[in-house]
Amino acid sequence: MVGTVQDITKYKKMEQQLKKSEKKYMEAYERAEFYKDLFAHDITNILQAIISVIDVSESL
Repeated sequence: MVGTVQDITKYKKMEQQLKKSEKKYMEAYERAEFYKDLFAHDITNILQAIISVIDVSESL
């Protein structure tokens, strides 16, 4: 019977670091998406207010 033993400690550490990095990336991506959506919503509201003012001023 023949067997081999390999130390996988550094591979496990690298795997854990990769998982932490992926988690941080996903959190940052989700935060960026939230702010992008919030910004788009706010801009839409501002533009709608401008359009409303223009419509009212044209009807006078």
